[in-house]
Amino acid sequence: MAEKKLSQLLVKLPGELRDAFQDYAKLHGQSASALIRHFIEDELRNGHIMNTLRTPLVEGRWNRPAAPVTDDSGKLYHVQVIPFRSQTTLQISDPESERGFVSFPELPGKSRLLDKVLAVMQSSYDWDTPAYVQICRELNLDPNYGRPEYKSEDLEIKNALEAHIKWEAGGDEMKLNELIFDLLDLLRTDIFPEFFTYKRTKASLNTWTFRLPPALFAEAFSRIDLTRMGSTEPVWTTITFLPSWEGRGYTASIAICGKGECEPDGWHKSGYQHVRGVALLPSRMDWAMETVVRRLKMQGVSFLSLEEARAYMDAEGAWWAFSQGSWQAPQGLEPRQPSTVEGMRWRFRRPETPLYDAHQRGAGS
Repeated sequence: MAEKKLSQLLVKLPGELRDAFQDYAKLHGQSASALIRHFIEDELRNGHIMNTLRTPLVEGRWNRPAAPVTDDSGKLYHVQVIPFRSQTTLQISDPESERGFVSFPELPGKSRLLDKVLAVMQSSYDWDTPAYVQICRELNLDPNYGRPEYKSEDLEIKNALEAHIKWEAGGDEMKLNELIFDLLDLLRTDIFPEFFTYKRTKASLNTWTFRLPPALFAEAFSRIDLTRMGSTEPVWTTITFLPSWEGRGYTASIAICGKGECEPDGWHKSGYQHVRGVALLPSRMDWAMETVVRRLKMQGVSFLSLEEARAYMDAEGAWWAFSQGSWQAPQGLEPRQPSTVEGMRWRFRRPETPLYDAHQRGAGS
């Protein structure tokens, strides 16, 4: 008998509402009890009604969504999903405090919701932990806010990297954590691989100091999509220009990416579209340098290898330096000095200038 009472749910409805509900159930070929049971099961599964009753989110710290939660005394707190690198974290802050400071030892017992949040925070959880997902949905927070995305073929190596993360690490283990987080960021598809992160990771792999074998980390590094490389900070490159029709020679600092309008590959068209002439091909090429060289070539800059530059400075480059009266060039690439007779000839007649002629033909086409 007791078991039967526990299985029953008594719902008191005004007569008019009860009659309307019974007519509605009959219209759909259901008894009132069966329809109530269906509504309850559907609500527990999908939360349609509760979603409309939840407190709307507000703007919290770092301009990110926050769920306002009031404790039993009326004190307001903000609960947020704040991703840290490739991981997720729940955070509680005090919106009335300048830095959001909360005295966590005083929080337990102040609110049922806050207690549930604290229970998750004090446990080991990730994006898919049921308790984490449940409390996020209860607070109207997106449990996948800021969740990293990866290529399907990289998921196995991503999981293998995450298995080496040690949250209580220090010293070399903390450095290994940083390397793992860098690799995970570089493999993500929801953000572009950061150039400086890429360089830092490459340096770590080239000077391996960890006890673990480097094979897993080298394999992850090899999977980085370099065609998507970018940078939130300016990346500066140095290009050496030789004497030419564009000037006496100079060293140019050219930046890509960073703030301001730029092309998808980071090129600032408005800042460097005027650059022309003859330049020395850099001896070390990385993503940033390759981008700059490719872009400058597209707008008419001729790049020469070291051997080609030496030959150029003995011929055409020598004449441009002579005709302008001064020059600037790297050590070992000084322009050839013409003989007295040749110098007199050059004053009246320009020698062969194949690069300049090619530039003129390109400019006229």
